[in-house]
Amino acid sequence: MIQRHRIRQRHTPSPQTPWRDIPPRQLAPSRIRAYSCSSGHGSARWVRETIPRVSERPCQYCRHEDEHAMPNATKFPNALVVITGAGRPSQLGETLAAHFAATGFSLALIGRTLDEAQARTAELTASPSGQRFTAHAADLASPAAAESVAAEVLLAHKTSRVHAVVCVAGGFGATGPLDEADPDAWHQQFAINVDTAFATTRAFLPALREAKGSLVYFGSASALPGGSPKGLAAYAAAKSGVLALMRTVALDEKAHGVRANAVAPTAIRTATNLADMGDKTFYVERESVADVVAFLVSPAARNITGQVITLA
Repeated sequence: MIQRHRIRQRHTPSPQTPWRDIPPRQLAPSRIRAYSCSSGHGSARWVRETIPRVSERPCQYCRHEDEHAMPNATKFPNALVVITGAGRPSQLGETLAAHFAATGFSLALIGRTLDEAQARTAELTASPSGQRFTAHAADLASPAAAESVAAEVLLAHKTSRVHAVVCVAGGFGATGPLDEADPDAWHQQFAINVDTAFATTRAFLPALREAKGSLVYFGSASALPGGSPKGLAAYAAAKSGVLALMRTVALDEKAHGVRANAVAPTAIRTATNLADMGDKTFYVERESVADVVAFLVSPAARNITGQVITLA
């Protein structure tokens, strides 16, 4: 069967365009394009050119389709991920470290004490391809301490590039009704949540810019519209500050190729939360959080910045 295919010349305004009989088998793998002079003068040449199959079309970002899979350090030689708040056992930082280590990234774990951070690195198994795990300790609420540990991390890994910084350091605290809230507890929540995120971001920003890396912050569902911040004035306000910081970083650093996003879970199943809230609360599993964080720092999320992902 012969299909009639109408060809319209781009620079010919007349509707009297010709009809041409073209076998159907030639229509699928090819197309017809008109070529004329840059001013549109003269007769156009009709040229048939082959249309590559979808699977054969090169990606505008990479050469192979599998580079859009979840992050794999083999595609990022000497890639380094920094995780703060990674000292204590059975906490989120421990799970994130295990997840990224299994993927092949080198890690710098920053905890409150060096012993705790070293205990976490001792649990990880490095691949023979040069993967490294280092332990560090710092009071990240102090900008000076954050800058010092950032320099220590880069020196230990002999690099000036950081692929991702995951700001887990923080803490939860219920302050009760506002008129009964302890002012010291209010300041503490801002110190351990907002100040640590700010100081960490500021300290690692040059290395993130060089790698065109990404930041992942941790907010809270209680700080989002529709959340339940009752009795959590200090905590919810502090986490709102973290989310505002994230959005600011995303806008300010877009020109430098640095992305910033946040995860806002309800309650994560950690040793601390289990001790405070018991085992009857509906928890988000730590492994689920790790999956989302891994996605946010992967090439698959290359166009995602300034966003908050809620986990419930």
